[in-house]
Amino acid sequence: DIHVVDAYLKLLESRGVTTREAIFNFDFTLEEKAFAQSFLRDNAIGDNDTVVGLAPMANWSLKCWPIRKWNELIDVLMRKHNFKVIVFGKTSSDPYIKEAASNISRNAVSAIDRCTLRQAGTLIQKCNLFISPDSGLLHFAGCLRVPCLGLFGPTDSKHYYPYSFRSGAIQSKADLSCLPCSRSRDFAKCKAKGGLAPCMDFISLEEVVAEVEKKLG
Repeated sequence: DIHVVDAYLKLLESRGVTTREAIFNFDFTLEEKAFAQSFLRDNAIGDNDTVVGLAPMANWSLKCWPIRKWNELIDVLMRKHNFKVIVFGKTSSDPYIKEAASNISRNAVSAIDRCTLRQAGTLIQKCNLFISPDSGLLHFAGCLRVPCLGLFGPTDSKHYYPYSFRSGAIQSKADLSCLPCSRSRDFAKCKAKGGLAPCMDFISLEEVVAEVEKKLG
């Protein structure tokens, strides 16, 4: 029961590689940093604003939280706390991704399809908190040492939490015998029903908001 990164480090150690710590170094160019400054300025996000980044889209739709809940979260973050919200992601042919890109709240600032991965990294560094299901951008944010909150259902947060933030995860408490399905012989059996996984829908808005308030005060 260890993080997958630590498992890989143990594998390397067994083969004579003595590195005992995962070190992530991302060196962004001046042009990429200038992109972030321009993007924030154009969207009226200042240095004193509390910025929350959201990445609602994962490459596997069963990992995703319902769009209606993302929109409810955006409303709470902006109206109750006056946070600035940036939504990240790339569109694709996946039905959920299409739905997410089309129906995500227009009240948030959208960076969807508006930046490269490296440019996204410079924007993520400006976030006070980054929230996402188990996705590449969640782990990218963790490697950038940006405080994270990951939403987990099909995958086990004990193994895949944002590596720099052991407490940065909400694991679905759904009473389902198939969880976590990523370690089961019946891998993603609910996929036959289509759409999102019931374990992700079980994560409540109130649960997420409580964690956000705990982390941001």
